[in-house]
Amino acid sequence: VCCRATAKDTQGYVLAALNGDDVDGDMSVPAEVCAVLSCADAGRDCLDFGRQVPGGATEVKLVMEKLGAERLVPEVVAASQDQTEILLVPNSTSNGFRFAETATGATLSAASSHNLTSVVLYGRRFDRDTLPYRCDGTTEAVV
Repeated sequence: VCCRATAKDTQGYVLAALNGDDVDGDMSVPAEVCAVLSCADAGRDCLDFGRQVPGGATEVKLVMEKLGAERLVPEVVAASQDQTEILLVPNSTSNGFRFAETATGATLSAASSHNLTSVVLYGRRFDRDTLPYRCDGTTEAVV
């Protein structure tokens, strides 16, 4: 995965990339992820929600060259003055984002009147998935 990002104000942000397993507790799923996260110093703490927003960027453009994820899911979150999370919506002119996907990558452009806390492109690698799924009472791996 190759990630590139541009913003008017980059202080207080980190660029994160993952081409491997996305782990949450006991669950692990193969994923490709590019993210711009509001965080003072790069590290695992950048992945925690509910932290203060050190960055002041209101516009971010994220470009991802994907390797194998069939579909990418965009997510953009901003924070109001009182630190309330605001989930931005596609194609909104004031607090929203634009998302374009090609066979080899994607571009996510976000703009908000509030400080952006995360701009993320997330792709699951279903071709590498080993999680059991239940369909009609049976357990089978779906690939």
